[in-house]
Amino acid sequence: LPCPMFKKPFSCNGNTKLKKALLKKVRISAEKSLELFGDLPAEETAKIIPTKAEAFEVTKLKGSRVGFYTYKDVPVFIDVNGKGNIIPTVFGMWLCPAQMLVLTVDNGAFPHILNGADLMAPGVQLKLEDFPDFDADQPIGIAVPCGKVIAVGYTLMSSESLKKNGKTGKLVRVEHYLGDHLFLHAWKTSPSPHCSLPEDLEHLQELLNLPARAAIASELVEEEEEQKEEPQEELPAEDEQKDENNDQEEEEDEEQLPEVREKLSMEELLKMSFLQGLKASISSDDLPIIGSVFYSLHMQPNRPRGYKLDIKRSSYKKLVRFLQAMARDELITIKPLPKGEVQILTINEEHADYVEFAPYKTEASKKKASESSNSKKSNADDKSFRITKLLRPTADLFPVFSEIIEGAQKTQLYTRKEAVDTLWKYVALKECSKAGNRKVELDTALSRGAFRKQKKEGEIVTKEELATRFVAALQENYEISRDGVISVVKGCLEPIISREERRGGHKYVTRVKGLETYLLEPKDIAKELRKKFAASATVSDLPMGKGKGGAAPQEVVIQGKMNHQIKDYLCKQYEIPGKNIELFSK
Repeated sequence: LPCPMFKKPFSCNGNTKLKKALLKKVRISAEKSLELFGDLPAEETAKIIPTKAEAFEVTKLKGSRVGFYTYKDVPVFIDVNGKGNIIPTVFGMWLCPAQMLVLTVDNGAFPHILNGADLMAPGVQLKLEDFPDFDADQPIGIAVPCGKVIAVGYTLMSSESLKKNGKTGKLVRVEHYLGDHLFLHAWKTSPSPHCSLPEDLEHLQELLNLPARAAIASELVEEEEEQKEEPQEELPAEDEQKDENNDQEEEEDEEQLPEVREKLSMEELLKMSFLQGLKASISSDDLPIIGSVFYSLHMQPNRPRGYKLDIKRSSYKKLVRFLQAMARDELITIKPLPKGEVQILTINEEHADYVEFAPYKTEASKKKASESSNSKKSNADDKSFRITKLLRPTADLFPVFSEIIEGAQKTQLYTRKEAVDTLWKYVALKECSKAGNRKVELDTALSRGAFRKQKKEGEIVTKEELATRFVAALQENYEISRDGVISVVKGCLEPIISREERRGGHKYVTRVKGLETYLLEPKDIAKELRKKFAASATVSDLPMGKGKGGAAPQEVVIQGKMNHQIKDYLCKQYEIPGKNIELFSK
């Protein structure tokens, strides 16, 4: 296959509307190129390929065989070599996400993908043994943790080779990604709302420096005016009273935070948004975090209301210089990365600016207030679902906790913040570090427990290295709470596995296991899925490992290819995070 053509600007030879016979050839090419496309229902494929010859066009690039197909002004497929090797665009994947296999990457990998880099195997959010089956040179999508695809490409090795070689090396050659010149071409020229960023990816607009979509904005204004002209239905008195109560609750939530009204310089805005992000948005579990990711996820949404944040209009000019200034002020510690990036390692919560800073109203505060009020109603009577990561000290590190916490027990669990606070109290008690010094002298407990004798007693390490090794040495546990019932899982939290299997001919079944871990009863889930999808669903026992007692684990078996429907149902109905549900297909 040729090198990606959309990393550089291109010129088009014009658009050609396809007739019905050629349209059929495109559908056949899609079924041959994309393994899952042929199994999709007709209503799904109709979103990207029409059944009749209407508004489906092909655009060829000048000086190349590469072309792309558009449907109703939305680029949906790319012909990478002009010979029918078809791969979806990111727009096509947003419209029809089930047409090919998708791998999810972590927050550390996706900024590199948006810069046009290929995907390395360590950036995928899967354990080596949990990778789905795929061949070399197979079309594949790349998604961020929220589930939205940001790039497409071809695998450079099979899953068998990956598992033999370990989770190393380059895994996917990226052909098209969010922000490349094909994306920008559609963004600037297409009036279709499907060429706008989905809600889950809107925060990336500043990061990608995308221009405004004036055509879409005007269409939305016209739609709003039409909606205003339509007569509204009268609500019953009870519903009106509920709406009034909801409005009052939102106003009370907003009144709790002050609003910034005075004129501010861009430097002051950056500092305020930075402190707001540190204090009200980011958590310790998010660290370390890449600087550009922190800017788009935690600074932009936390700017004061009515203001725009633009680093280029400040004296810093670049985000790296601003973060370096914050590091010189000892608000954060940073680590330089390739290509001019930096990584935020730790936050100094004892810094005077951090302590004295008072949160204010942000652009996202009203939305968060309404979401929190809705969540309070839906989660009344303590019926919410929650997963909390907790840490338990090992035998070598228990002396650190028993020295600080009176009556500490070996089975006691701590949050990450509680564990780190205990570490610094222990360091101060044992006088392992002087006030204001970033170096720590190891004693017997720290050298044995945190570094597993890799460093000897009396050696000097930085506080960042000690905190990282200390937390990594603690045993992971997860507290799962549902309807007032609490369960603690030791070690790694196993995901729910949904696997589609062929049962001769064109018949499929979907097997779902691991529901008990999330306090779900397989028999109840099978009954609900049977009603929801009008399909036969049964429950069967799974084999138990040697030496394991208690009730045998069970799996739900439902007829049909139901991977995505089941994942969507579990996420919405039972609040299971999408990252804790893994899909496989044989």
